[in-house]
Amino acid sequence: MESIQLQYPQWYLLIALLVGLLYGAFLYFRSDTFNDKPRWFKPILGFLRSSAVFLIIFLLLDPFIKSIIEEKRNPVIVVLQDISNSINESNRLSPSTLQSLSQTYEVDTLCYATEVALAKTDSMQRNTTNIDRALQYVEDNYAGRNLGAVILASDGIYNEGGNPSYQNYNFDAPIYTIGLGDTTIRKDLSIKNIFHNQLAYLGDELTVEIDISAQSCKSNTSAAKLYKIVNGKAIQIGSERISIESNEYFKTLEKNIKLDSPGINHFRLSLDAINSESSLTNNTKDFYVEVLDERLKILLLAQAPHPDIAVIKRILEKNKNYEITTKTSNSDGLKIADYNLVIFHNLPSVKFDIKKYDDILQRKKIPSLYILGPQSDIDGFNKSQSIVSITAQGSNTNEVQAKVNGDFKPFKLNAGSAQRISQFPPLNSIFGEFSTGANTTTLLTQKIGDVDTDYPLLSFRESLGMRSAVITGDGLWKWSLYEGLQYDNTEALQDLLWKTVQYLSLKDNKKKFRTRTNKKLYNENEVVTIESQLFNDNYQLINDPEVQLTLTHDEGDEYNYTLNRTQDYYSIKIDGLKEGKYDFKGNTSHNGKKYTAAGSFNVKSIDLEMYNLTANHALLQQISKTSNGKFYYATEENSLVNELLVEKQLRPSLYQSNTTKSILNFWWVLAAIMILLLLEWFLRRYFGSY
Repeated sequence: MESIQLQYPQWYLLIALLVGLLYGAFLYFRSDTFNDKPRWFKPILGFLRSSAVFLIIFLLLDPFIKSIIEEKRNPVIVVLQDISNSINESNRLSPSTLQSLSQTYEVDTLCYATEVALAKTDSMQRNTTNIDRALQYVEDNYAGRNLGAVILASDGIYNEGGNPSYQNYNFDAPIYTIGLGDTTIRKDLSIKNIFHNQLAYLGDELTVEIDISAQSCKSNTSAAKLYKIVNGKAIQIGSERISIESNEYFKTLEKNIKLDSPGINHFRLSLDAINSESSLTNNTKDFYVEVLDERLKILLLAQAPHPDIAVIKRILEKNKNYEITTKTSNSDGLKIADYNLVIFHNLPSVKFDIKKYDDILQRKKIPSLYILGPQSDIDGFNKSQSIVSITAQGSNTNEVQAKVNGDFKPFKLNAGSAQRISQFPPLNSIFGEFSTGANTTTLLTQKIGDVDTDYPLLSFRESLGMRSAVITGDGLWKWSLYEGLQYDNTEALQDLLWKTVQYLSLKDNKKKFRTRTNKKLYNENEVVTIESQLFNDNYQLINDPEVQLTLTHDEGDEYNYTLNRTQDYYSIKIDGLKEGKYDFKGNTSHNGKKYTAAGSFNVKSIDLEMYNLTANHALLQQISKTSNGKFYYATEENSLVNELLVEKQLRPSLYQSNTTKSILNFWWVLAAIMILLLLEWFLRRYFGSY
């Protein structure tokens, strides 16, 4: 359906028509020029000229043709085919089923396992099943289309994502499920789950919980054996006898493992096979633990008990990398050299001189943080460090708020932390004159009343390979209390303290070439990212020379890569790596010098498909029931097709679309004007008039 519309009010057409008629009448009826011609001559010429003028004015009104196009679209049926490792090729939907549907409907076939794809490829991860992700894909990609039905062909086994029978998907189409796989309960002993912390510290005792299941194995016995894998060799570290007392057997074992080696620790749990067991694949499961030997020991040394100490301790203890010890100045047997960072609160004081500790800190290059308060000895403080020098004016104090220095370079606070900190209540600072020493950078300055000053509130200094900092006021407990009441958390104060501690304790790495991964342990379906950095003599990042990478698997396989240049560093992403330990070594040359950097990481298997082989058709039945669909067994594919072909609700939909096109784009309009004017000219010439 088409209609002509104007950009201006329609009554403009009357003006255009009137102008055309007046022009034609004025031209041919105001004089006696054509009185000797036939009676029809003047009216015909007036009509031709008036029509041409009207069409020209009509085009000036910018008319356009609006077209409404109706399109008939068949319903879409989305077929979700499970291609995970638990489904055999022979158990999948037959092509003939899809062919019969495609003759009546628009059929889109999607393959899913860990991810969702339009077609199965060799690179698709198939060792886990995520039904929820597949249905979410339909929701996200078929909104607004005439979705008639969803066919889910699956064995009902899922081991990633949410339970699809409890999810509310935002589409109205019914979900028809086809039950694949084998629901027969077979004689099988299996490891269902192993629960443990992924991260632990050297010397810790790791607790491992192991869920063991057995089907149709009553009166059989087995043994659960725990091994530690070292350089590819399995060393047994534990064993427990298992007596299976029923056909539906489940038991949770608890094992404690002493972690005595740093790095990635590889363990394996194995169940001895029983007679006539249907599958031995799920009798063995490997797991990994990253063991750190880098726990930062922090000493909080205070002149006396203070609420600041409790706040700092509570916030720092949230980080598992930090081990916090609190002491007061009168504590006996304090060995300050045993710590990686010392925080002095209201020290040095008149009652307690810390000069002996200063000497140890300098000699051992132990970083320190000073928090000043009313009990601090300012003269002793000025002698202990070179970050801030204070000329105190009596024993008075100032209330000072914090102002964040946006030009501070060593580290950046999280988004929102700076704004919160600027709103925190004031700390109690020394009343006097402040100055900073050489190589000092300031993160927080003092705001006294409404006046912004350059007096330091939190400053840092690095000298001779040792970092130190000063907070020139106490009362952090007020910051914690305020933030907790206002925001129901202390994220800004935590951000400030964590990054301060991290910066102070970080050892400066002067190596000019570095190669690293972003973590030490990957799942086999993850992409491994390896990055390299190369510095020139001024320690500026460069990436002119090529960087070669050699990756070696613990079984001896070797892979070679050339890293990609990314901004001012190098990187590469590697996927498809099999389980095991990998050593990597980066090599490059610059200015005639060769540089190497090495490291290692582990890849662990996540083939969850092999740990549950009994199809769960009850789940599929629940999905269909919730969505007003139906469940069919694999042998009933034809019944499903027949039902969909006669389903009255699956009707084509009409979609309307509007198009507009300016009449100026149509050649015949201009041709009509030209014909009118040419015909008028021809008649005038033919009858001997100009």
